[in-house]
Amino acid sequence: MESELHTLFKCWGFPELAELFIDNGIDIGILKICQYEQIEILLSDLNLGQKIIFKRNFEAWKGYIPIVIYSEVASQVDEPDIIEASHNSVSPGSPVNRPLPGEFNATSSGAITPQSCATPVLPEGGGTSVIESRRDRSLFVKEARAINCATSLRALLHSNALIGQCITTFYGRNCFLDKSTRKKLAKLIITSELSECITKRIDTTRFLNLAEWIIDVFPSEKKEIWFTPFKSIQGKRKVPARGKLVDLYHNIRRNLIKSQIIGKRSSKAIAERAGNSSEGDVDEEMILKLDWLKKTGKPFGTALQYWKDTFLLRRRNFMELSSSIHDYFEEFGLLKSNCGFKLLSLDFDELYPDHKDNLFSFWPALKEKICNLFQNKLENNKSLKGVSQVLEIDVTAEGDDLSTVQVVRALALLLAVCKPIKGKKQTWKPSKQDAVNGVVTNVLSPADLKNSVLKKIAECEKYGLSFQPSFYTITDRALNSCSCYVVINNCFYNFDSAITALDFCFKAFHVLQAKYPPESKLAWNFIQMYVYKLKTDCDGNLLVAQNFAQELGIW
Repeated sequence: MESELHTLFKCWGFPELAELFIDNGIDIGILKICQYEQIEILLSDLNLGQKIIFKRNFEAWKGYIPIVIYSEVASQVDEPDIIEASHNSVSPGSPVNRPLPGEFNATSSGAITPQSCATPVLPEGGGTSVIESRRDRSLFVKEARAINCATSLRALLHSNALIGQCITTFYGRNCFLDKSTRKKLAKLIITSELSECITKRIDTTRFLNLAEWIIDVFPSEKKEIWFTPFKSIQGKRKVPARGKLVDLYHNIRRNLIKSQIIGKRSSKAIAERAGNSSEGDVDEEMILKLDWLKKTGKPFGTALQYWKDTFLLRRRNFMELSSSIHDYFEEFGLLKSNCGFKLLSLDFDELYPDHKDNLFSFWPALKEKICNLFQNKLENNKSLKGVSQVLEIDVTAEGDDLSTVQVVRALALLLAVCKPIKGKKQTWKPSKQDAVNGVVTNVLSPADLKNSVLKKIAECEKYGLSFQPSFYTITDRALNSCSCYVVINNCFYNFDSAITALDFCFKAFHVLQAKYPPESKLAWNFIQMYVYKLKTDCDGNLLVAQNFAQELGIW
């Protein structure tokens, strides 16, 4: 079993030195009372750069970090005293007198306050201590008002020796943090923030402060990586708060809510907080409009205006509460009405105003290219031809709606990659028919429509997947026509045209934060990238979509 010294030096990146120190009678306990000058002779085999890194790690571990103390005792001190551990005083490694970062914990207010501090050691050269005796220790706790932000983060890293040393050593050697060390640092900070109260709300100001702490300690990092506040730019996309800190915070809250350790906040509480925040101007009128939408919703003309007015507030609530589609529809029963799709479409228009009409603009030309490519592939691929016959895909069908549906199904078939999908309960290997139906499912009657939806819901339940917004058509080949439906949360929205139904189905994914069906994700990715020309932070591997776009001659 590795000794503590082996583990410590391994974190620093010098595992080979452990045996040398042990051979010279220095274990972890002796190392705590050593000065760097006393052990420097054992580092003779290291080059200058390695010695600098070792010294930096050693001094960080020993805790030579200045602490800024603000006192209210004017007669004793008028300015903040800098109290620093002295090399000639009691060792900072000693458990008796150690006013070091390891003794500090994060409070609910975010400040770092000493929980169990011994009498501080003054710098060599004298001076008057704010605390004159051990009896005044409680007074010292009350008088400690703030600590330098960089010191606070270093204190947190020091108090979590193993993880802290891994992070600082990696940065010391590479002058940057990689994905793994950033994840460790984010987890360390957020868990510290929630250590006293797991229901604590971390607001924008606090997230900004935390991001600044990180930049102070790790200068090569960018604040945007850690936190970017909610933005609302007139005429452009509305961007929710993002960054490693806020993302992890929301993930932890989702897990706590899912485990029923904490409860969800009411949207009224969020609205009240939003009204007092700097993220957007939310007044009492907006809250009243939101309540009206939940309780009344009529007349619909008023509802449309109120829905548009409350977009920012609703969006913020939806994101912060991590609401499910079912919960959202229950909260706003108006979405279940025949005109509910208009409300969701309005939200997409607010989110992506520059992309709202792209399907209608680019589809006609793209439809012709897909049709030609599909017909060319049928001539050279007997397997594809057989599947298309089984699925009754005919891109030469007459009628705008019917031909649109057939070309969309042809697109889904061309991009069908039937790889196993790991659900929460079982692994599922979809067929090419499943991949096509994941974009648009064709049935023959209204009864078949309901049965198909129920079958799909049961299938999702079996494999532990979610039933996402789905596009269905009821085709009448004799009349060269079809009826189009989009099904969301057991609500069947009927549309006059196939292109409008496809447009709404796509927009619903993004408004409701729903994922594309995994069996047809490639087709939906292509529609997103090359029809709507939309890029998001959740986009996965788009190489297949790019290759297909090259085949079509559009990229």
